[in-house]
Amino acid sequence: MPLSVPAEAVPATLRVGTVVDVYVTPDAAVSGSRSSGQPGSVRSILVFDDVAVLAAPRAGTSLGPSATRQVIVGVGTDQAGQLPTALAALSSGTVVLTARR
Repeated sequence: MPLSVPAEAVPATLRVGTVVDVYVTPDAAVSGSRSSGQPGSVRSILVFDDVAVLAAPRAGTSLGPSATRQVIVGVGTDQAGQLPTALAALSSGTVVLTARR
């Protein structure tokens, strides 16, 4: 599954083969789901866990740095049923990756 990730939300150690969890922080204006007790804060949603990075091209070009980075993760058959929900979440927020190992 290809992901467009803000450059600052990609772990510095990310390489092909890195296992990551994929979270989405919903846009506040779209989600309306605020966490309790923290005005203005929005909860991140776990979209996929323990997925391997299949491709992680470097950010930026010869013309300058890029604000986003394309990362391709492999979604196994055990998580394929989550794709409709994941696609909906991915389209309404900001992707964040956390390295597992």
